Parts: sequence; structure tokens; C-alpha cells
Amino acid sequence: MKEMFATFGGGQGQSSTVFNDPRVLLAPETRENIPAPVLDEITKVLSSSITHTFMWALIPTILAFVAAIWMSKERLSSSVEHQQAMGA
Repeated sequence: MKEMFATFGGGQGQSSTVFNDPRVLLAPETRENIPAPVLDEITKVLSSSITHTFMWALIPTILAFVAAIWMSKERLSSSVEHQQAMGA
């Protein structure tokens, strides 16, 4: 597989530049030049990273939901309303 990466783009310097930018990898012109096994591996890695990102985002979402459920149902009074209530 290293040989495929080394020969892609005519040299190591150019190929490393291409593989550092995911937008370039997703361009149709670039995808045509990538061998099928390498393209499949790139697709799997990108899919996995997106999946992991959303899975980690679920943790704070669930914690916020649980915290919201545990909050009391009372409304907070503003400071003006509180001062008026205390003065009356």
C-alpha cells in the first residue's frame, strides 16, 4: 500500500500535500486518480472519524438532558421582581 501512496501524484511531497486536505480527496478529479483499494480505505477512515465524533458529542448531550430533568420546575425571578417582592 505504501507503493500506491508513493506513486500517487508523481512524488512523495505532492502526495502528502494532497492527503492532508480532505476536501481535495473528495474532489471527483482526485478520486479518479486514487486506486480503488486506497479509496475504500480512505472512505472507511473518514466514515469512522465522523462516527466517533458524533458518538463523543452524545455524552454532553445526554448529560445536559439529565441535568435539565433534575432541575426544579420553579421559575427564577428577576432581580427587579425580587426587590419589589422584598420591599412590599
